Amino acid sequence: DGSLYQVVKVTGEGYGAAVGCSGERLRDILALTLEYPGICFSAKIRAEATAHTDVFNDFPLRFVTLHPRTAGQEYRGVPDRDLYRDFAERVRCPVVYNGDVTTPGDGLAFSRLMVGRGMLADPGLFQKLRGKSPAPSQYCDFHRKLAGYALAENGGLDYLKRHWEFFLPEIPKRFRRKVLKSRGPDEFLESADAAMQ
Repeated sequence: DGSLYQVVKVTGEGYGAAVGCSGERLRDILALTLEYPGICFSAKIRAEATAHTDVFNDFPLRFVTLHPRTAGQEYRGVPDRDLYRDFAERVRCPVVYNGDVTTPGDGLAFSRLMVGRGMLADPGLFQKLRGKSPAPSQYCDFHRKLAGYALAENGGLDYLKRHWEFFLPEIPKRFRRKVLKSRGPDEFLESADAAMQ
């Protein structure tokens, strides 16, 4: 599919997650932290880069965010949390966990988190991580604001439909199908509102 092609194209050219496969390449890039000491640098890596702990320890990084899957896995399979823990013990700077945090229970094991798709699925996730219960109206308000911003741009409806592939996964399929098949902004908003009731 198109997304896999893009990943293969980027990593095949030595960019993206492929940078982490080469300690020498990592070292060249992280040397910028020494050239610009007034700037705080961080890095986001995948599993391949954890083999180069010595490189990360040679540079003044504020933190490293680790998504413990390989580039080839993309978002399939289970993140290797043992790999994360091992890397966090070996590297000098703080390590932020990233990967499949979709419920409060997923995040409780980590003191530092980066959440991506989990927030798309549940915008109230951070409130839940703090032990609070978001009101159902907050989800409607969030989605209305997001739709307002997105629909003001070309391609905004397509963006919103992609968002609904993740958003509130417990919504019944019949409502989700109407949202994804909507043909214009008004029909989309009407279907989305009905799905969140």
